[in-house]
Amino acid sequence: MKVLTLSLLLFVLVLAGCVSYQSPQINEEREQNLNEDEITSQPTTQPETEENKEDNKNLGNEPTSGEAQVREIRIVARQWEFEPNVIRVKKGERVRLIVTSEDVVHGLAFPDYGINKEIAPGNEVVIEFVADKGGEFQGFCSVYCGEGHSSMRLTLIVEEN
Repeated sequence: MKVLTLSLLLFVLVLAGCVSYQSPQINEEREQNLNEDEITSQPTTQPETEENKEDNKNLGNEPTSGEAQVREIRIVARQWEFEPNVIRVKKGERVRLIVTSEDVVHGLAFPDYGINKEIAPGNEVVIEFVADKGGEFQGFCSVYCGEGHSSMRLTLIVEEN
């Protein structure tokens, strides 16, 4: 019985080794295909010429690469405030908040937008969302940062067009 069990175990191990082994040639082909996919999926941009400079002026601030325009806002968190503590955006605008902490770990939460991010000191945290709800929304520090934590607020005003 032990011989049968050992033989079966040995067979399973050999089979598992055969299934998981991949030749170096197969791995190289797989890597090459992945690299080709990455190259073809990256967006391409045309060099700016005098012709398309004029076209771009006529378009105003509309993006030309097919990407939605993004409104970037830098926010600094420190005990016990956000700076700025009020931000205004337009409804429908894509917003990118770039948040840094100067002192301790903080958080930034906007429950109405499903946002809750932790910000470690010295690091930038990027938060992107579409301001698809009009009104005034209260954000707050979501990581306890000391005695003034409960007063650490940030107001997001999303203006209707």
